[in-house]
Amino acid sequence: MGSERVRLGGTFVLTGLGPDREVKWVEEAKNLVPNVALQHLINTGILTATQVSKWYVAPTAATPVVAAADTMGGHSGWTEFTGYSQTVRQSWTGARSGQVISNAAALASMAITTTGTLGGAFIVSDSTKGGATGVLFCGGANTGSNRSVSSGDTVTVRYSFTAADDGV
Repeated sequence: MGSERVRLGGTFVLTGLGPDREVKWVEEAKNLVPNVALQHLINTGILTATQVSKWYVAPTAATPVVAAADTMGGHSGWTEFTGYSQTVRQSWTGARSGQVISNAAALASMAITTTGTLGGAFIVSDSTKGGATGVLFCGGANTGSNRSVSSGDTVTVRYSFTAADDGV
């Protein structure tokens, strides 16, 4: 018998736009789906737990290290970047095509108000900007480098999540 597996994972694409709306940079961030999210998927997909009705996306500050044991209440390897004008984390509204769900048609957008450094992004079930509750679905670090942002910039985030069988 082989080693059959289902792969679950996703990718963030963060785009930094200057005040003139010209693209300053584009970064990809491969995600890690922590244990709490895998348990949530099993509980809602197979068992009868209540499904989360809304997900939110937010950027991380520089050099995040996301770990399997991370939760919103405890993630020592990263911090949330909150230097944007919106008072809550931005909605992640995905649409499914086959085994992929993505917010490509409705990008999350943040108007930057504070100079800082972005290192990636995360998805969570709670909209509270800077909050420590909710189900942490995933998080990831830029695969290229940390990126600087300044007041007047805008950052958009696209996240795509894929489920695929390793077998065939």
